[in-house]
Amino acid sequence: MSTIKICKFIIFFVVSASVAKTLAQYTIGVSDNTRFDICEIPFSSKVLIGYQWPLVFNINGSLYDSTPVDGVNLVAVSHGKEVILSCSPNFILSSEKLEQIHARCGEDGHFQLNGRKGGEHLKNLTCDLRVIEETVTTVHGCPINLTSTHFGYVHPINRQTYVLGESCYDLSAGKTYFAHIKMGSQTQYLKNADKTYLLHNHPNSKYKFEFFKALRFDDIYERVRRILGIKEAPGFKLSNFVDEPLLVHSQLIAVKKLSWNYFLIRDSLLTLTLLKEDIRDLSNNIELDVFIGSHGVNILQNSNGVQMEFYAEVGNGQNRFPMPELIWILVKAGDKVVTFGVFNDPDVTSEDVARKSICRSECEKITWLTRITSSRHQGPLICCQYNDFIKVVREVPLLSGINNLFTSLY
Repeated sequence: MSTIKICKFIIFFVVSASVAKTLAQYTIGVSDNTRFDICEIPFSSKVLIGYQWPLVFNINGSLYDSTPVDGVNLVAVSHGKEVILSCSPNFILSSEKLEQIHARCGEDGHFQLNGRKGGEHLKNLTCDLRVIEETVTTVHGCPINLTSTHFGYVHPINRQTYVLGESCYDLSAGKTYFAHIKMGSQTQYLKNADKTYLLHNHPNSKYKFEFFKALRFDDIYERVRRILGIKEAPGFKLSNFVDEPLLVHSQLIAVKKLSWNYFLIRDSLLTLTLLKEDIRDLSNNIELDVFIGSHGVNILQNSNGVQMEFYAEVGNGQNRFPMPELIWILVKAGDKVVTFGVFNDPDVTSEDVARKSICRSECEKITWLTRITSSRHQGPLICCQYNDFIKVVREVPLLSGINNLFTSLY
C-alpha cells in the first residue's frame, strides 16, 4: 500500500465522533439545520479536512461559485439544480472507476446521482485522492538536482488537463524554492495538456509525511528552550505559499495540500496576506505571472545574544525543514517586474531590514499597493528591482526580457 493511501486511511480512522456528526449535518445539505432545499459541499471546512472534496462544475463546464457561511467556503446547490462532481484525474470514492458524476439537488437536501431517486450520503461523493494532482517535470529556473512539478486538474467536459502552476523544491533540505502561477481575468493556468498528463511520474509522497512527522511541537519547543536558555519558546505555525488570495478560484483549495506548499511562520504575517490580496486585486485588471518562494533560515535569539537557526528536524547528519527568514514574491506583467520581500519575524523593524541590505526599497513607487499602504499594522516590506534582488535571493528564477520596474497599471 502506498504511503499516500496509508496516510489517507489513518486520517479517516481517527475522525472523531464530533467530525462524523458534522458530516452528517452536511449530508442533509445544510450547515445550520434551517435549510433543506440546498445541497452543500463544505470544501474548505477545517473540521472535515480529512476528506478530499470533488470540484463542482455547472453543466456548461464552469466552476460553480462558492459561498462563505460561518467562516466556511462551500458550494451551495439549489433544489433542482444539476451539477457535475469531478475528482478527475482521480476517482469518486464510492464509484467503480468513475472520475465524475452528474448530480441533482433533491428537495430534501440530498444529491441524486445520474437520475436515480434517493439521496446520496455526502461522504460517498468525496474523492479517493486529492483532486489537484502533480507530475514531475522540468521547470524553468529550477536546478536539475531539485524536484520540480506541474500541478492541476482535468476538466470534466473537454477532458483537458489544466496546469494551474509549477513548483521547485529540495527534498533533501526540506525547502521550497518557488512556485509559479498565472493570475488574470483571461488566463488562469500555465498550459493545457491531454487528460493523462497528471497520471504518471508523481513526486515522492514520503516528503509530506516526513515534514509532518518532524513537527513534534513539544520536542521543538524543548529544544528551543534548552539552546536559548529561556522558559517559554516563541510559538510557530504552518502557512502556505499559494493560498486563498492567490487561488484563481476558491474551489481549488486542494492546492494548499501539496507537499511543497507548506512553510513555518513565527506569527501571522499580516504584511504577506495584504500583499497577496493586493496582487489578487491587481489580477482583476491585468494578466500576471506570480512567483512565490522562500529564502534563508530564521534565527532565534535570546536577550543575551545567544542564537539558533530554526529547523523542524535536526540530527541524523542533516538539518531539514527550515523556517524561512524571508518570503519573497515576484510579480511580472509583460516586460515589467517587481520583487517583494517579507521577513518572517513579527518583531522585525525597519532598521533591521535596512541592515540586511537586500536592495534599496522602492515601495513608494508601487501605486497598486493599496491594502498595505492603508493598513497601520503591517510589518516592513521591501520592494526591489529584479536585478538587485536576485544578487542576494538566489532562489528566484532567472527571467529574460525584463526592462522596467512594475509600478503601475499604465
